[in-house]
Formats: sequence, structure tokens, C-alpha cells
Amino acid sequence: MILVVGAGIAGLASALALAPFGDVVVAERRSAAAANAGAGIQLTPNAVKALAAIGAREAVAARATMPAGLRVRSAGRPRPLVDLDYKSVMERRFGAPYLTAGRVALAEGLREAVAAQPAISVRYDFAVDHLVRAGTGWRAGGDERPADFVVVADGVGSALRRQLFGDTARETPHIAWRGTAELGGSDRTELTLSAGAHLVRYAMAGGQDSGSDSGRDNVVLIDSRRRHPDALAQTPLGPSLADVANWVPWPIKVRPRARFHHASVALVGDAAHAMPPFLAQGGAMALEDAAVLGAAVAAHGLTDAAAAAFGEARAGRIRRLAAQTDRQGTIYHLGVPLSLARDAVMKRLGPDGVLARVAWIYGWEPPAG
Repeated sequence: MILVVGAGIAGLASALALAPFGDVVVAERRSAAAANAGAGIQLTPNAVKALAAIGAREAVAARATMPAGLRVRSAGRPRPLVDLDYKSVMERRFGAPYLTAGRVALAEGLREAVAAQPAISVRYDFAVDHLVRAGTGWRAGGDERPADFVVVADGVGSALRRQLFGDTARETPHIAWRGTAELGGSDRTELTLSAGAHLVRYAMAGGQDSGSDSGRDNVVLIDSRRRHPDALAQTPLGPSLADVANWVPWPIKVRPRARFHHASVALVGDAAHAMPPFLAQGGAMALEDAAVLGAAVAAHGLTDAAAAAFGEARAGRIRRLAAQTDRQGTIYHLGVPLSLARDAVMKRLGPDGVLARVAWIYGWEPPAG
């Protein structure tokens, strides 16, 4: 038996990836709705390819939308710095589209794919915060069956990671304010940069399974000084915030040191490598983790070697992404006069130059097998 602890993006995706190799039990301490709370998510081409690898692309894509491109602005300036066309570029260059969706819609798509797999069972309101060795396997909670292999997908505050490694998540100065707005009429993802903060806005798809915010714009405001949106409304970002409501704060925590495995236990998603969302890759990395973990188990079975191979395959990419994420946050939040130099560089780079900076991320391919 395979035990997956956590039924968020990382947990459901891992269950799908491991379903060919045995019975999978997914344990989630919260309800189904609470496990995937949040407004929206960006699914870059690497995330979409990972969804395809675990058999969930169609179910998720049916609940998502495809923005025409990305428009980057500097707050208070009338003209965009960059206008990048997505629809004609992403599929051709990276082999998959760029999608946006509500997090509830993504979870529904993953759950639909899970429901089609008889090997997977999901138990909500079932907390697993401690593992006990049982021969060569693991026993958790009140489950009498030992698990041959465990996947830790219980988020940035992972209790199991604390048990296995003794460390905890670290607070950051950043806070993410999530809100919603009426559809703004733009067919592009909007990124607006300002001193100490930036804002991302994009549409969430409609449909009966897409959640109460479907057909609205998702707005994420990330501030490095922990200011309330009311205070930021008095800055050059103000016009971008005027129609946004239902602000919910999400303090951002990180895992400065990535951890991927311990014996036959693999850590995925934020439990392994939580980082700030400056490159919008948290969900994508969780999906990639699942695809790579499935390939490692295909090669090595439900063994310590599989968990170790998974960690070896992921460590370098995650380390590089974390470094670029930190740099991106610094660039996004520059104030005058450095922001003027940033804006000039972005204009000079143009769409091709901006996309080249993330080509190594979007160009990722799932491992064979």
C-alpha cells in the first residue's frame, strides 16, 4: 500500500502518478473544500505537461482558460513595458499552453482523474502527523495496514517533515493578498510592478465545477512591507486595486532548505521546497514532483532507492528555481531610481527576451516512463 499524506495539488497529483504501482490511500486532515482553498492558479507549460504525464490534463483543461498573453506594467505609467503573446508561442515553443484556473477548479479536475482510478481512495478529515516504522514499511494514525511507501504532501507547515527532519517553515516579510474582481475585459494576464509590491490579475474559467469565483478575475497582490490593500491604494498601484474586493491575507512562508526523501518516504510540493510565488511556480513544481516521482517508482519500485532517485532528479532544478525566484522578487519590487533602470531593460528585452528568462522552466519535459 502507498500512503499519500495531503490531498492538495501535490497529494492528488502524486496519487495519480503512483496509482499504477499499488493501492493508494490519500489521507487529508481537512475537508475537501478546505484542502484546496484559495483563489486562482497559473498553469505554465511545464505544469500542463506534468498534468498530461499523470493523466489529468484533459480534466483540468476543461475547467481552465487560456489567456492570450502577458502584459507587464510599471505602476503609474500609462504604457505597458512588455506585451507578450502566449497563444501563438507557448504550444509551438514549449509543447503545451499556458492556462489559468481557480484552485477549486484545478482540485476538481484532479479529483475527477482520481475518481477514475480504482486503486486510489481518499479519506478526508483524517489527520496523519506521525509515522512509525513497521518492518520495512510505515504505519500512520489508526490505520492497521503498513504502507510500503509514503508521500509527504501536507504543505509548507508539514508535521511529518518536522518529525523526520526536525525543521520548520520560515516566515518571510512578504504577504499575499488574494482578491477577486469582475472580469476586467482583458484577455491577458496583467502583471503590475511597484515599489515593494506587485500585482497579478487574470481570468478564472467558468463552468459548474469551477467554484463560486468562476467567471471572475483573480487578483494577487504581493507586498514586501506587509501593508494592507487600503494603504497600497494610496500608492501608484491604486488604480489597479479600485475594483477588487474580498481581500484575504496569506502570509508567505518558505522552506530555505529543500528536503526530498527519507528512506522510503518522499516529500513533494511545499512540504519539500516552499518558495515565494514570484515566478508562479508553486503548483507547477508540485505537479512536476508527482510526474518525476512516478517515473522513479517505475524504475526502482516502492523502495528507498526510488525516493532517493526522485530527490536526486529534483534537487538541482529546485535549487536553480529558488535562486531565480528570489532575484525576480527583488527586481519586481524595486523603487525609484532603480525601477527606472529595470523598466528600461524590460523594454529593451522585449517579449522574446522576457520569455527567454523562463524558457528553461517552461521547457521542462516529464521523464520517460
